[in-house]
Amino acid sequence: MPADTEAYGDWSDDVNNSGTSGPLPIEVLRMGWSWGAFIFSWMWALANRVYYAAILAILASSAISMTPHGHRGAGFATGVTIISVWLGVAGHRLAWRHRRFQDVRQYQDTMRTWNRWGFGLFLVGVVGFVVYLACGVWALTH
Repeated sequence: MPADTEAYGDWSDDVNNSGTSGPLPIEVLRMGWSWGAFIFSWMWALANRVYYAAILAILASSAISMTPHGHRGAGFATGVTIISVWLGVAGHRLAWRHRRFQDVRQYQDTMRTWNRWGFGLFLVGVVGFVVYLACGVWALTH
């Protein structure tokens, strides 16, 4: 049982407090890392009505245009990474509290769809990066 007591409150299956700051159902807490929120950041935040996170993600993505000429990549990567990791960690809680769902099952189905797409895109990125590195090594050796 996690130390987060606000998560359990007086929860019962008959209560749907999504879209409020009420106690979180255990099913929400058990979902863990949010791949959808991590990969799709501002799009995920807008879809789940976490508007302040969407604004932060968009501002972080815009950091590339706000940093000095020589450090554009560092500002972009740092800002986007921090916001994305935060959304990955807190995404499920944020979605439950900011968006209204019919019930926990609809919430789980919706988040699983986001997670499948997010994890799939993450894998595509990893494979693309490995291919990029392999091509670079091959080019250096031939």
